[in-house]
Amino acid sequence: MFWILKRITHILTISFLQGCSYLNKEEAKDKVKHEISLKFGWDYNVKRRKFGIPEIPLKGWKAHYVIIDGLVGISTYGEDKFDPTMDTNARYSGKEIYFYTKELKPIREIDLYYSGKRYMDRDPDQYGWERLQIENDFLTDTLQKKDNHSNNSVLHTDLVKGRTKAYLYSPEFIPRSPLPQADTTDKDGMIMLKEVLLSLVQADSVLNSWGIKR
Repeated sequence: MFWILKRITHILTISFLQGCSYLNKEEAKDKVKHEISLKFGWDYNVKRRKFGIPEIPLKGWKAHYVIIDGLVGISTYGEDKFDPTMDTNARYSGKEIYFYTKELKPIREIDLYYSGKRYMDRDPDQYGWERLQIENDFLTDTLQKKDNHSNNSVLHTDLVKGRTKAYLYSPEFIPRSPLPQADTTDKDGMIMLKEVLLSLVQADSVLNSWGIKR
């Protein structure tokens, strides 16, 4: 009987120590993520001002999440009380910073602007919002040669230092292909958000039409 109790005590002790080790690792990860969100958040506004990139607002915004995915990680920021399923105001809504996870070096920054109009698009991340996305590259590199197995979309593009690109995601009606002898009309189909590459002049014009600016 004694050896059974001793065995159980041994197992429980190992389980407890493993649990403590797991918690310590998670706490360490959370600490690193917090430091990253600070590094590329408001502390980085000085450099954004130098590069002519929109700064993270001092009020009404917060750090959302940090993801470390192999070679490249992402730190995101946005409105504190923004509800993407309810808000219909045109706004500057979010910022994403991509960085090398090893050196904690920023490689690309993306600013997100919303028109306030929402469509029934099959887009779980953006909730079907008509939006403008402006990208700024901080260095020149070909990432897919380094890590071509990652799902991180940034790794499938080339980076060019100083390059700025703008993309408009605007609604486009996609008609449903009618089946033989089916009773369909031109209204059958769905709205998709089509990606359109814009110049910065065109991007500014779009933002002005929404009543906002960079």
